[in-house]
Amino acid sequence: MFKNSIIRLFELKGRNAIVTGGSKGIGYQIAIDLANKGANVFVWSRNKEQNEKAVKSLPLIHKDQKHIGILCDLSKTNKLEESINEIKKQISLFNNDNIDNKIGILVHSAGITHSELLFKKSSNNNDNNYHSINDNGNEIITTNLLSPILITQSFLKDMMRLQYGRIIFIGSVVSEMGNKGQTIYSSSKGGLNGFSKSLSKEIGQFNCTSNVISPGFIDTDMSKPFINNEQLINSIPLKRIGNTKDISKTVLFLIESDYITGQNIRVDGGLY
Repeated sequence: MFKNSIIRLFELKGRNAIVTGGSKGIGYQIAIDLANKGANVFVWSRNKEQNEKAVKSLPLIHKDQKHIGILCDLSKTNKLEESINEIKKQISLFNNDNIDNKIGILVHSAGITHSELLFKKSSNNNDNNYHSINDNGNEIITTNLLSPILITQSFLKDMMRLQYGRIIFIGSVVSEMGNKGQTIYSSSKGGLNGFSKSLSKEIGQFNCTSNVISPGFIDTDMSKPFINNEQLINSIPLKRIGNTKDISKTVLFLIESDYITGQNIRVDGGLY
């Protein structure tokens, strides 16, 4: 009974949340857990079929709750404004005193990587080409760093007016450890660390927090090649690959926390 009373203390009924990359992997688990806490969840992803399936599967635990799919590829920054305006339009249509009229929770879970040595990332084969990277590198930077910055910027004033904001970026331990073939990927995730840290100092006075969660090896499509690697597993003090629930529980912890901001929390089983 005591345990159940504690659980009821933290709920998100009436809150509106965006989860980018919310149709699969870590993002999908985060969307499920936010929905189970009562939040209205905007599932932002680029695959229509996966998006629709994810939205339909999210739990509805109270009569005012709604979940909405947003289709947009984060590597296409020229499409962001349309999606952001659609979210704000949908919230305006809620027309319910029990629901916030703005976004209060923003979880950046979408991310991509293309493992490739840096000297192969040149946009052409010219040995003296020092001023450009190939399409893979540009896609990584745009998806993992630039788009999260632009999306966050678009909802900041709403959070400040609401006097409530929880911004969470899903980073990576690679941003601190480094990894062969992931120079651009680790740079993009490292950029999130710096952005979130500085952002936290700008928005704290408005009861808004910004934090990064840096997963280690988590059982998702992105890490499939490593899941059964015994040498890797033995290098992790907890002797297992993490799961998506390990990350989503940390997201809920940061949303509930009023006095944690500007932090990078590693969820890696002690790997780093």
